[in-house]
Amino acid sequence: MVASYNGLHETVRLLAQFGAFINERNIYGWTALMFASKNGHTGTVQMLLHQGASVDLKNEHGWTAMCIASKNGHIEIAKLLLKAHGDMKASNKSGFTTLMIAAENERSETVRFLLEFEVNLDICNNEGLTALMLAAQNGHKETVKLLLEKGSNVNVSGTDHKTALTLACLNGHKEIVEVLVLNGALINDSMISNGWTALMMATRNGHASIVRLLVQHKANVNSVENLGWTPLMIASYYSHTETVDILLKSGAKTTEVNKDGLTPLMIASQNGHSTIVKLLLQGFENVNWSEKEIWTSLLIAIQNGHLETVKALIVSGAPVNPPYSNGCTPLMIAAYNGDNQSCYELVRQARLDSTHDSFTVWAHQDSESAAGLRALVNEKNEDGVTALMFAAYNGHPSIVNILLKSKARLDEVNIEGWTPIMMAAKNVYYKIVKTLLKSGASTKLRNAYHMTVQDYAYDNGSRRLIELIESHDQEETREAIEPLTSTDDLGCNIPIFLLDR
Repeated sequence: MVASYNGLHETVRLLAQFGAFINERNIYGWTALMFASKNGHTGTVQMLLHQGASVDLKNEHGWTAMCIASKNGHIEIAKLLLKAHGDMKASNKSGFTTLMIAAENERSETVRFLLEFEVNLDICNNEGLTALMLAAQNGHKETVKLLLEKGSNVNVSGTDHKTALTLACLNGHKEIVEVLVLNGALINDSMISNGWTALMMATRNGHASIVRLLVQHKANVNSVENLGWTPLMIASYYSHTETVDILLKSGAKTTEVNKDGLTPLMIASQNGHSTIVKLLLQGFENVNWSEKEIWTSLLIAIQNGHLETVKALIVSGAPVNPPYSNGCTPLMIAAYNGDNQSCYELVRQARLDSTHDSFTVWAHQDSESAAGLRALVNEKNEDGVTALMFAAYNGHPSIVNILLKSKARLDEVNIEGWTPIMMAAKNVYYKIVKTLLKSGASTKLRNAYHMTVQDYAYDNGSRRLIELIESHDQEETREAIEPLTSTDDLGCNIPIFLLDR
């Protein structure tokens, strides 16, 4: 074997004369003939065949010397093996024939030689792939042409319904796609088992030039796979900007909904692809509408923390306070998640919607924009919860400050009578309780469980919080009973109510 591996055919001859076993195998099933065939030692192969080496023995993976020679492009050796009655139709354990092996490894001259003999061009290996599919998948243009010229079925499909076209599209081999299409490949009928078309395959990996080519040959840009995904949805998911642009210009529908209730815009928003969102929004109306889902693209973007996408949606006209079946608004979601920047953008846009002015100063209390802000920040969901309650309950002090500056009502109650300060006290958010107290939140209100802010502070055993609330209440009491005074000309303090006499 060592002599055969190194092409020492005279040594091989001598060893054979002294009784060496020509067909001996190593632990992997390899013979001397296989080693010589692999390394292209034509003279050694001739010597081994002359000494009676068996041409159809297989190694542990089912490879014959013919398979090995074909993989490595050793045509002369393949010819010798064939002349010695080697089985060119034999397949290895993976179902690969000699022709498939040569086609996969871009051995076009070997393929040309093998095609001179009668072979089944469209037989599939264990993975359902033909020689043509293997060549197309790996971008071997010359081999593809040879196989097609000899009559390979361009539209044959394997066990997973893959075709040469879908594989070429998936792997970005544009020239192969062109050859296949010109030879009659069915663009819209080439679907794998999950319903993906050739166009979807190209879209999946962002092969824009192939997408453009397929569209030019009438590919269906609104085809739908088994889960309701269209090419535009796929391109939006993977953020292939150029592909999205091509599909939109070719008539792709932006309002299609998949089985999860998502449109292309929602999919792009979910993944934070702001550039794709901007493309989709060009001419896309009613961005917050969905047949199956109450969540809009704006809500989805906020929920996933994609600020640039949030900005793109707001700038493009997405309403910042639309009605939903569960009553939650984008601001509520941002407040719940602690998304400071999204909260700021939402209240900023609410003011701009009214004033069309820059958001350099917060709204005046009686202005039209202030009314819009109050409506936004004080909106309640179906449980009576406001954005301020969400921020207070989850401990987001920065958002509490944003909402308070935007005229959020301090003592709004949900359906169980909870106020924002009660929620903050229950979860021992000292800083938020302090902020709300300074802003004038009441400590006297009771919820449906007859609990006050102070009760929750006592329940949690937070001495610091208890002292804060007690100090605040004492100050309020002191201010309530201390008479208002004025100063007379002599510098004496006189109660105001006496000045009227």
